Amino acid sequence: IKYQLGQQEHLRMHHDVAQVSASVKLNTGYEGAVLDFPRQGVDNTSLAVGELVAWPSLVTHPHEATQLTSGVKYALTIWCELPSF
Repeated sequence: IKYQLGQQEHLRMHHDVAQVSASVKLNTGYEGAVLDFPRQGVDNTSLAVGELVAWPSLVTHPHEATQLTSGVKYALTIWCELPSF
């Protein structure tokens, strides 16, 4: 996912339709666009480039990407579902 001023600058509060979601920080050199989990009081600001954060999706972990204020942010987002038998 690319966050850039004048394009996608933030992501509203939501929950994913998956069993497990994850995100990998791919770069530095930007401000804002923080992956924030307000219910848990956790965000990804302390993660280094290449580190992954994973969480149970659906209703327990609503999250957002706050407003980007400068630079360009890249993140790898992963959604996993359990197979249905």
